[in-house]
Amino acid sequence: MSSLMQFRGTCSRRGVDLQFTLCREVAKTVGNPDLPVGHPERGYTYPTKEDLDTFTDPATGRQLPHIYIATRKPVGMLGCWVQFRYNGAVHAPDLSIPIRVTKIPRGARRLSVEASLRIWKS
Repeated sequence: MSSLMQFRGTCSRRGVDLQFTLCREVAKTVGNPDLPVGHPERGYTYPTKEDLDTFTDPATGRQLPHIYIATRKPVGMLGCWVQFRYNGAVHAPDLSIPIRVTKIPRGARRLSVEASLRIWKS
């Protein structure tokens, strides 16, 4: 089964309309980093992503990221995953959810709040 089978967007002769959201990489710390090394309650730091460019859902009050659409043609296959080129590299993304990137790909257009909300609710 191809990853395109999970995709809810549009496919045309021009390519596949990939969905992106803008985020940044941050380091989160759990515990107390002021304790000495080796202390069981010192905790640890792990990398995560934080959404940027958000809007408020009027029904629930939650913050949701805006969605950007960029049309890309497939460049190959990696097993059952379809590969696309964006931001200067080849990726095999999960197309069932919007792709989180730190830099919006060239040629991407930002959707309106209503269109972004429609995608998040589907």
